Amino acid sequence: RMLLDKDPGQVAPQLDHLQELAQGALAEMRALIIELRPSAVEEEGLISALRKHFSALQSRNGLTVEFHVGEALHLSGKQERGLFRIIQEALNNIAKYAQIDRAAVTLTTARRQVLLLVEDEGIGFDPAAITAGQGKMGLASMRERAEMMEGTFEVDSHPGAGTRIKVEIPQIEGEKSDG
Repeated sequence: RMLLDKDPGQVAPQLDHLQELAQGALAEMRALIIELRPSAVEEEGLISALRKHFSALQSRNGLTVEFHVGEALHLSGKQERGLFRIIQEALNNIAKYAQIDRAAVTLTTARRQVLLLVEDEGIGFDPAAITAGQGKMGLASMRERAEMMEGTFEVDSHPGAGTRIKVEIPQIEGEKSDG
């Protein structure tokens, strides 16, 4: 509004910029809404939903995810949804903060435990120095999800040395994920 009075010639470029910002925000909101749908994991299984998520990250953020998955994952629906959300949050953090275009996700079983690793070779960070506006909420959310599945959550990161998220949860006996 001030430009309209002071320099009317600058109004059109500013409006164009605002329109671009609004369209970008709308596209981001649509992507977030789609990602929040828990039905993708329930309808397609964890592995298929993850592969689709990795493809969307590649298209949207240029983040390539190397995926390693073991056989005989025995997971409940609650565990599949929880692991999906942890992986989703970890990869979103990598896309936002790590300043790198590659990440690795490994999902395996050993000794009646399901092990999840999400790793990158990005800029890393000091976990103790994280503030609420810089990802503390995301880390807390991942930890809470792991604990709700009676599991453990660890983050190993140092400035200049990348980041490694490790989650271990008990494998459900008698249930086999359709992955």
